[in-house]
Amino acid sequence: ILVLEHLRHPQQAAHVASAILDTLQQPFTLDGGEQVYVRASIGISLFPNDGQEAADLIRNADAAMYESKRRGRNSFSFYTESFTSDATSRLLLETRLRRAMEQGDFLLHYQPQIRLSDRRITAVEALVRLRPPSGSGEFMAPVSPHQFIPVMEDTGMIVALGNCVIEQACQQLAAWQRQGCQLSGQLSINIAADQFEDSELVATLLNSCRQHSIAPDQLSVEITESG
Repeated sequence: ILVLEHLRHPQQAAHVASAILDTLQQPFTLDGGEQVYVRASIGISLFPNDGQEAADLIRNADAAMYESKRRGRNSFSFYTESFTSDATSRLLLETRLRRAMEQGDFLLHYQPQIRLSDRRITAVEALVRLRPPSGSGEFMAPVSPHQFIPVMEDTGMIVALGNCVIEQACQQLAAWQRQGCQLSGQLSINIAADQFEDSELVATLLNSCRQHSIAPDQLSVEITESG
């Protein structure tokens, strides 16, 4: 948090935010000599228009910061009332997703690829979906992957979700084989780009295949599209 006193005009806050972003454009050199680049998202709230109390100003600046992230980061935004609604909705969604991970509320739907000449299933794509919490006793609107995947990427939950997808897909493929249903093609699973940077990805795939007696070449791994 950066507190600026005695501003004569909101544009002065914008000048400071812009200077911070310009400074962060330069690489930082770590102890080992590696250079890293940092991007920032800055939210600005102004006293007294955006809040009379410190807690209100901090909350509203946080809402504006999320708007900067939504616009692609490395930017700043001033607070408006609509940002609070958006930030509140995002916080509720993030809470719901964390609970869904704990309770196993993610499941896979399977989309077949069918050869028209003989109507034979040649491949299957696993698509992750979020089901309503079991026993919640209240209606919860469906959440599409286009909504929850970016939030899981931002919060670091995407690797855990990817591992869940791998496990469920291998388990289902093994179940089909026990039932005598053999795919002539592969079962395709989607993995987020962030998980491809995880050093444990290959081990996770191989361990799951081994556990369920799945040949690794029966799986196809695709990178999900990120906005």
